[in-house]
Amino acid sequence: MILFLDFDGVLHPEPCYDEAKLFTCLSRLEQVLREFASVRIVISSTWREKHSLSDLRRLFSADIAERIIGVTPSWRDHSELVDIIGYQRHAEIEAWLRQSESPW
Repeated sequence: MILFLDFDGVLHPEPCYDEAKLFTCLSRLEQVLREFASVRIVISSTWREKHSLSDLRRLFSADIAERIIGVTPSWRDHSELVDIIGYQRHAEIEAWLRQSESPW
């Protein structure tokens, strides 16, 4: 099973102008994920555009970070999917699924 994870509005409020409030809900998510050890994570947040996969993993506890298997590609590289699907985030996830060999 794969969780496509956005950060803004999920792990902290959106918009979040106070850095002290960033990732305030991360520990809750990690607690739930520990109950579902087979879940792997793909980062679908726009944070992936400015941070490397290694940097993104460092935001998480080590046991959860090792379950992060990648990031979605940019919808700009798959604009044909946006035309079909109509939503950028959905197109990015669809593109990841198409290029991945991971079962979902």
